[in-house]
Order: sequence, then C-alpha cells, then structure tokens
Amino acid sequence: MTKSRQHKKQGEARVGERWLVGMDVHSEQATVCVTRWRFGSEPKVEKESTVAIERIEAYYRRHVPEGALTVMEATTNAFDVSARLAAEGYEATVVCSDALAGMTRGDKVNDRHDARNLARAFARGSAREVHVPTAAEASLRELHFGRRDAVKDATAARNRIWAFCKRLGLKRSGGQPARRNERIAAQVAARFETGSEEAFRRGVLREDSERCESLAAAYDQRVESAVACLPDAALLMQVLGIGPVIALALCAFIGDVRRFATSGKLVAYVGLNPSVCQSGKSQGGGTLSHYGRRDLKSLLVEGAQKAMELGKGDMHRWARRKKLQGKPDNLVVCALARKMLVQVWHILMGHPPLAPALGTTHERKLTKVARAAMRTGKLEAMGFQTTREYVLHISASKAARANVRGKLATGGLIHNTPPQIPTSTNEIQRI
Repeated sequence: MTKSRQHKKQGEARVGERWLVGMDVHSEQATVCVTRWRFGSEPKVEKESTVAIERIEAYYRRHVPEGALTVMEATTNAFDVSARLAAEGYEATVVCSDALAGMTRGDKVNDRHDARNLARAFARGSAREVHVPTAAEASLRELHFGRRDAVKDATAARNRIWAFCKRLGLKRSGGQPARRNERIAAQVAARFETGSEEAFRRGVLREDSERCESLAAAYDQRVESAVACLPDAALLMQVLGIGPVIALALCAFIGDVRRFATSGKLVAYVGLNPSVCQSGKSQGGGTLSHYGRRDLKSLLVEGAQKAMELGKGDMHRWARRKKLQGKPDNLVVCALARKMLVQVWHILMGHPPLAPALGTTHERKLTKVARAAMRTGKLEAMGFQTTREYVLHISASKAARANVRGKLATGGLIHNTPPQIPTSTNEIQRI
C-alpha cells in the first residue's frame, strides 16, 4: 500500500473510531487481524493475514494505518515484537495469556480466530495488560534466568553423581565439588579397571559436574557485580533474607515501583495475597493466591525461611511465636515473606528506613557484592577505589533517607510517592 493510499485509508475511520489490531504471535509467524473499533461496540474486521516474524515491520508499513493499537498475548517473543513495533512508531500492548479463556470453541482452534478474539477481548475490557520491561529490565531478567538455569543444571549434575554412587554402593561424602569428585574417582579406580564402563561413566559425570558448577559460579559473580551497580538493589539487601539473587530478581521484575500505588498491589503482583472466598453470609480468607509471579514468590519464601531462623527483629519474633502457637509452618513463612515484600515496597519508594545505621549483615552483603564488582572492574568505573568506600557510600545514602522522617512527620511527601487518586478494581487487575 502506497503512502497516499494509507492516508486515504486513515480517513475512512469516522470520528470516535480507531484502528485496533489483534495479533497471535508465534516463534516464526504471526496472524494479524486489522479492525476498526468504536468504544462500546464490537470491532469490525477489515483485513486478516499471516506474516513471517521477520517481515512484521514491512507488513505494518504497507497495511496498518498509523495510530493503530496492537494487542497480543504475553508469549515468549511478545515483548520483542512489541519493541519492534514501537520502533516503527506503532502503539502495542501485551495482555495476560488467559485473555482468550472461554472465547475459543474446541472445534474452531486456529490463529485467525485467536487474533480476532484478542481484539474483541481488549475492546470488551476483559484483557488484563502486563508490564512491558524496559531494555535495562530485560537485561536483568536475562541474567536472572541464566543464573536460574545454571543452578538447575548444577543441581541435576550433582543428583546424577549421587545416583551413580548409589547404584554402585560408593560412599558419597560432602564438601567442595572438586574434593568430592576426587574421592569418588579414587573409589572407582580401586574397584574397577581403567577402561571399564563404570570408570568412563565416572569421568563423564565429573566433567559435566565441573562444567555446571563453574558456570553457576560465574553467574553468581555476575549477579553480585550487577547488584553492586544498582543502588536500589544494594538497599534492598538491608532486609534480612534478601541477598544478591533475590535483590536482582526484585529489581528486574518490579521495575518502576511507582506503578504500584500501594504495597498491597505489589503483594498481589507477586502472589503473596490470600485468595477471597465469599458467598452470601459466609466469608473468609482462602488459600494463597495461585496467580502472580511464581519465581519471585518462591525466592521470597526461601528468604523468609532463612530469616525466620536467624532473625532477631520484631517480625521474626512474631513469626516464631505464631509457629509455637500451632500455626502451620507454610502459613507463617508466607506471612513473613509478605511482610518482607511490604518492606521492599517502602525501600523502593524512598521512604525512610526503620534502622538508619548500617547493620552487620547488610554490611557483609555489601562487601561481598563490592568485591565481585572489583574483580570485574565495575567498582572503579563507578568511582570507588576500595570496597570500603562503596560500603560507606551506601551507608550515607541510607542515612540520608532516614533524615526524611522529620519531613514526613510535618506532612511532606517523598518524590516517589504516587498521586493519591481513587483506583477501581479493574485498574488494580491491569497492573
């Protein structure tokens, strides 16, 4: 379509109408449904096509009018396609992957119907939008996913060694992976010949274990180095139970905390809120929500388990007291994880900390990430010559936030405080 024809097509849209595009995205191709939509009515289909992913930009320049809004589900490459369309000047929104639930018949499952139903779901207001990460957030997410996969591979390699020792009746002692592999190799050499299948299998398992352990250690160092370069992540580690891995994941998936007007919305985003069970006169809290980011939820629960063991603060004593009163362990741990997440929201919002001084545990974490940043050369790039300078800088930043407490007492607001406007239930779900 030429530019003149495109401008002519834009003029066909009457006042109050806009172009709405539903897109069903796959790894190699996408089905596009171009519609005209007036608020309060069903979209009218104008054109349906199947396009190769690498030709998306060319197709939009020829067939999609300027100012059109594209709706797609949160699939694997949805964020990449959204960024490519934004670079071409088109607005795109990503909705939850359950947007088509209940809208597709069992005998009519195809991409064209899905693309059309996506536009209809958005027009009806039943599609919940998801946050599209920025380039910096996407980079942090890739680091988090890479470290997670490396740890899974290392754990699987250790389990294979354990199964090998169990089959052959070998003694599998603990300790560092290198020393453990040496002890297993000595036992195999004493019982089996050099060219035996058992000796060959032991060598393969050792090489695989060393490779996975080395990769996991390299990712741990990259995570610690990245946390040292993120001021918010460094401050998040003041919460007992939050280390470099959890701090990086929180910064990667939360992004701009101002999109959560209250701490309860952040809790619901992660999925640490109880489900609602109310019908007629009967009402009460249900089980933990099955929605939210399960990766963040599991990390915070792991951190809460450790904090409940070692913590000496009020909320840690509260958790142990609830456990002694007979409350289920999982319930208490999830409640403590929710309290930790509320603290995270206040820290990211820039609110004054409860303890202005730098604690021993927090200082130890900062020293660890600063050493990792020094090994990669990032510490000098930030302007710090020693790890102590970095720790003192974070301590001064924390003390500066503590000085804001007096301003809050007199009615002042911190720069990250969102505007106090009423929010409907639908807007809460769309966050």
